Amino acid sequence: MSDYLWDKAGTPDPEIAALEQTLAALRYQAPAAGTAPAILDQQQVPAHPVFQLHQGGRWKPVVRRALAAGAALAAAALLAAVLWPRPNSGWTIAGGDAAPTAIAAGELLTAPRQLQLNADGIGTLTVEAGSRIRPGRGHQFELQRGVVHAFIWAPPGQFVIDTPRARVVDLGCQYTLSLDDAGNGLLTVETGWVAFQAGERESFIPAGAACQVDARRGPGTPYRPASADLARALLRLDAGDTGALAAVLDTARAADGVTLWHLLVRATPAERTAIFDRLAQLIPLPPVRAEIIRGEPSARDAVWNALQLGHTDWWRTWKHPWPNAQAPSGALQ
Repeated sequence: MSDYLWDKAGTPDPEIAALEQTLAALRYQAPAAGTAPAILDQQQVPAHPVFQLHQGGRWKPVVRRALAAGAALAAAALLAAVLWPRPNSGWTIAGGDAAPTAIAAGELLTAPRQLQLNADGIGTLTVEAGSRIRPGRGHQFELQRGVVHAFIWAPPGQFVIDTPRARVVDLGCQYTLSLDDAGNGLLTVETGWVAFQAGERESFIPAGAACQVDARRGPGTPYRPASADLARALLRLDAGDTGALAAVLDTARAADGVTLWHLLVRATPAERTAIFDRLAQLIPLPPVRAEIIRGEPSARDAVWNALQLGHTDWWRTWKHPWPNAQAPSGALQ
């Protein structure tokens, strides 16, 4: 490219020439000598300093500079859009009989109907009608509202959906995420695993389990939807009703081990005693009661392994270390 953009030297590129022609009407033109601007009465001009007049009704230089700068910014933005379009997100919208349509990163999609998005080597994302979703780079999406169904076969951690309060990280799975306008929602996992996180608060959700997301608190505690009484008590507990812990423990069954394990992570030392004792009634646990009460990560690892949901070594291949900086490297938090 020539130096035409900087000092008008040389011949402009065709795109630049076309852009200049489009913006020609916005070019600043100095008034002829002796002519006054259209507004001469200073009382008609707003009080903001940018709009103040010189004596004799002439604009101050700051106004001319502001107008010129605004026109320059508009021209630069248009030029950037022409010469440097948004990068491709790597996802396309299935077009039925027509060719798929590429989606630019940062493009906000409001689905007029059910849409199917595809990415080679990653998976598919079905977006229900009325949903608002924005793809980013690196197979990351932002769901503002609506319902999406993800079927992902990429390696763990590559596909991510952000909500206003929490992040959904795929660990090789199939799941459904719904979100209302306020930022409250529900995540249900059909196959595999999903990590649901907001800062240091995380939920790890296996197939057959679900997890609420609260617009203020972030991800709740995972539970099995079949355990209706436990789910109701758990919603109260996650909302801050500590008295609901007794109802959660009373209604928990052996299949609810993943719920009680998450409560062990989040509970106070006094609460861990009751949670561990109830879990030990439901499934065989290693003799780590004292260590659990003290909050030792290695003991929580041992309890997790007893749930037979996958060894902690598998988790460490995805995330190392876990969020709590005080925990030993590689320990589940």
